Amino acid sequence: MRSLAAEGRTVLVSSHLMSEMALTADQLLVIGRGRMIADMPLSELMARHSGDRVEVRSADPQRMRGPARRRGPGHAGAGRDARRGRA
Repeated sequence: MRSLAAEGRTVLVSSHLMSEMALTADQLLVIGRGRMIADMPLSELMARHSGDRVEVRSADPQRMRGPARRRGPGHAGAGRDARRGRA
């Protein structure tokens, strides 16, 4: 793909894996729900949107609340969406 881009061609790749994109792309265009969310270099996207939070979704949020609470401060159970928990 990079060789095609080096020839001046536009290469479109669809992926949700940042590790894959780091190997194959310099510039990212992120589309969510039919709208452009971001158009920037991968390094800028990662700097702006990465952090120390992980969002977990579960079909059984009650089951994951206990382990999250036992982890102590900084971990929480389900938020506004009953199918989400934040750890």
